[in-house]
Amino acid sequence: MESVLTRPLSAALWAAAALALAVPAAAETGRPWWAGELTASAGFDWSDGDYDEPGGDTQILYLPVSLSYRLDDFALTAYALDQVELRVTVPYLEIDSPLAFFAETPGGDQLQTESSHERGIGDVVVSASYTWFPAERAWPALELTGKIKVPTADETRNLGTGSTDYAVQLDTFQTWGRVTGFATAGYRFPGNPPDGSLRDTGYASGGVSVRAWPRLALGAYYSWLAASSSARHDAHEIIGFASMRVTERVSLEPYALWGVAGYAPDYAVGMSLRVRMPVGRD
Repeated sequence: MESVLTRPLSAALWAAAALALAVPAAAETGRPWWAGELTASAGFDWSDGDYDEPGGDTQILYLPVSLSYRLDDFALTAYALDQVELRVTVPYLEIDSPLAFFAETPGGDQLQTESSHERGIGDVVVSASYTWFPAERAWPALELTGKIKVPTADETRNLGTGSTDYAVQLDTFQTWGRVTGFATAGYRFPGNPPDGSLRDTGYASGGVSVRAWPRLALGAYYSWLAASSSARHDAHEIIGFASMRVTERVSLEPYALWGVAGYAPDYAVGMSLRVRMPVGRD
């Protein structure tokens, strides 16, 4: 999936989860302005690959814990279904690498200066999103997101670059019966670490999910990430995923990734467990 700042995995799984859940209800009168939904999630992302480099494979284990809050009625337009969501992700990271490179991990660019096995808290990612649901069903929904990667990881242990990254991302999705199509386009502005330089990069993805059963959606998408240095090749990945609604409030989202070409892992597997809790609703 995807640095959290760059890999569009979260958008794809969000689209699958949106398909598996009911369409948002219209705003209700009488409830407080801060009414919404609190979501807690935890998961793992394990990847392996040579990243198109000689010298051996790199294994990365990424264990994120996230909290997000979605306001039901905080619409910036006249349409009441628009929503605002705030999110913070705190990861634990473990890297086993024989390479000297900047690893594109799910937490951002991680500085690898020599063969090492390191573990610890990674870089925290905070984001804010605004979702616009059109009144006409013929139009797709749009979501604009801003992300900041805070350099909380210990760069002396090669767990982070010690710099702050920013990203802006636009997601869109549209549902036709059981099928949902979705796409992501974004741009990242990385900080420059002391031992190297990274350039601004674009990224994009697109795919489809299908409601196979009332509580299960299956999907796949293609992801492209432009190289962030002249020594790299653009990363190309294909991801398959599922969204399983265990209960009304609990869902599981497993996925698998294949690195097609470029600066990407050969493969990755992961899963997210999400628990949703209503706040301020009747």
